[in-house]
This record gives sequence, structure tokens and C-alpha cells, in this order.
Amino acid sequence: MTFNIGNQQAGQITNVTGDQTVYGGITGNASFAGGADLASLRQVLDRLPLTVDQRSQLLTAVDDVEHALRGPDRQAAARPLRWLASRLKAWGALAAAGESVAGPLVRLAGLLGPVAVQGMQALLR
Repeated sequence: MTFNIGNQQAGQITNVTGDQTVYGGITGNASFAGGADLASLRQVLDRLPLTVDQRSQLLTAVDDVEHALRGPDRQAAARPLRWLASRLKAWGALAAAGESVAGPLVRLAGLLGPVAVQGMQALLR
């Protein structure tokens, strides 16, 4: 049997031909693309001057973006991300938060591709 291993990135990689015995277990950590920006958005939304209903709607949209980004179809995140940005702008929260909210929104759009980034930048102007 032959394995063709492509690009590998990790703290430690062990490629073994034959048998390998591991004592003490193997552990690892994984992070998900966009996780830090989603956490930043949630923190910013908690501090913005919004009604309880507005904040709830926005946090639901953040949850929808996260769910879509974790799924097989990342493009599904585009709709709730655009909605989130448009509501922030319409409710004046975008002006209040500035880069602390615009930066994470643009970076999240970056996970969807260049067209999404351009669209998000245009929406946030």
C-alpha cells in the first residue's frame, strides 16, 4: 500500500513505515477558521448601544454564520453575514463600533472569497 501525503502542518508529524507503538497517547488541537472573528463580534455586540431585541437578532445571525462556516457549504454564511452587516449599518451600530466590528466582518467575508470581501467592503462604506 502506498500513501501520497501532501502538505502537512502541525507541531509534530510522524510518518511511519511499518508498525508504530505509542505510549502516553496522541493529542492535538484544532481551531476553526473564523472562530476568533466570531468571538470578537459577539464581544462587540455585547457592548453596543442596542435594544435587547436588536442584540438578540444580531447574535442569532452570528450563530447562523458560525454554523454555515462549520458546514460543508461555506457560501451559506454569505446571507446571514450580509444581513448582519446591513442591520449594524441601519441601526447606527456600525458607526458606533467602527473597525472593531468592520474588521471581523471583512475577515469573515474573506473566508467566502474575494467577491464577498468586495461586497462587504462596499456595504460597510
